[in-house]
Order: sequence, then structure tokens, then C-alpha cells
Amino acid sequence: MKLATVSLGSEICIVSLILLCLLSEQHSALGQSSTINKEIVIVNIGKYNKDSLATIIKVISSLEPQVISVDVALPTYSGDSTDENLRRILIKCKHLVMPSRVRNIGKDYYGKDIILVGLSCAMPFFPNHAKTGFVSAKQGQNDLYIPKQFMVWQKSYTNDTYYHFSVVTAMQFDSLKTAKFIHDNEKLVNVNYGVGRRFTVFSSSYVLNHGVKRTDVQGKIVLLGFLGPGDDDLFHLYSNEKNRDKTMYGVEYLANIVAQVLESR
Repeated sequence: MKLATVSLGSEICIVSLILLCLLSEQHSALGQSSTINKEIVIVNIGKYNKDSLATIIKVISSLEPQVISVDVALPTYSGDSTDENLRRILIKCKHLVMPSRVRNIGKDYYGKDIILVGLSCAMPFFPNHAKTGFVSAKQGQNDLYIPKQFMVWQKSYTNDTYYHFSVVTAMQFDSLKTAKFIHDNEKLVNVNYGVGRRFTVFSSSYVLNHGVKRTDVQGKIVLLGFLGPGDDDLFHLYSNEKNRDKTMYGVEYLANIVAQVLESR
């Protein structure tokens, strides 16, 4: 962290500045406004392993959030003690949302698209009571950019209806508002990134060191995902050269959609 050299004339002022800088590391600003969304919290899992992920989920779950949504793919289950511990902890989460993905594998004999929706995690990591939503972007979307639109729902080849990860998350928090949003909108909706919308963000170390208090997450939506350090799951916000310096992590994109659904009138 680099601090500007200033003449404050008081050691108290210097200490206050340092404290403010340290506190700012626990928050992610997605705009210039000081307004922070009060319903959604993001936990940055960082360069996680299954042991640390299990502990983070256990700690957060004990603080009684309304929803825990895990933006993490867990494609393999070995049955070892680490995987089994994570499986048991996921089972204990009361309102859990896990990711799935949409795949178009071609057309059938009659020219109908073969669209499949499947879990992004191995089945043992998906408890019977859990919900799932797809995090896939609009088909054909350039993976370099955060989408300007998102699919609210998707029909599979067998005509089953699946909903976006963020829509499912919002549904677990406020089913009436989410049902109205689904009713009032088309399948494809423009993402409203919200001018000045911000979210409270806690680092994995802050959670593991029990810095998060019950009042920070109780009754709220907690999204677990990657916010760095590094470029994994980092996207450019707009698809043109002028704005290539504007970036957003995938979990922030998901959080913005959840907020959009819950803020709709």
C-alpha cells in the first residue's frame, strides 16, 4: 500500500489515515457513490483450497445469512477426508445456491438445438436441498468481456426451465420480488450495473480470523467468489478499446444482477 506524503501536523491524523486505508481493503467500490448495498455481501475466497473453502462456508453459515451462493466450480470429488469435510459442511447450509452451466452441443435430426444444463460441481457436493442456477453468459458472448445482457431463464432440450444463478439467489432471499421481475421481463435483460452501487467485501483471511460479525451477514445474501489477487475470472466491463481499463470480477457481475432483481419495481 502506497500513501501520499502529506503534512498533517498531528500523529493522530496520520493514524486515522492509515486506519481508513486498512478499512477500505474490506470493501469493493463499483462506483463513486458512498452508498453500499445492505442486502448483499461478497466474500473473496482468493486462491482457495477445499480446506479453506470449507472453513469459510462453515464460519459464514454459523452467522445465519439468509442465502449462501457459491460461485465456485467443484468438478471433482475424490472421497478423501478433505472432500468429505466440504461435502458435510455444504449439507448443513440451509439456503445454498450452487452454479450450473448451459451448453449447446449442436442440433438434433430435426434441427432443434440440443441445450443441456448441468451442475458445475460433482454430485456429492450438491445437497438435496440446494438450488442451482446457471452462470453461463449469453451464447456467443466474448469471454473477454462482462456481458451487457443476461439470460433470466433458459429452456433445456427436454423443455425444462432453468434460471440464472443470480435470479435463483434473489429468489431465495425474496421470492415475491423475484417472481415479479421474471414476470415483467423478457428472457434477455440488459444488466443494470447501478451508478455508484457498491458491496461490502470481506477477504478470506478476515473471515478465517473471525473478523466478520453476526451483524455483518445475518439475514443477508452472501456471495462467495474470486476477487483476486490475479486476473482469474476478471473481465473488461465494456467491449471497446476506450474502456479496456474498466474491469470487473465475475462475482461482482453476479452481485449486480442480484441487486438489479431485488431493486426492480
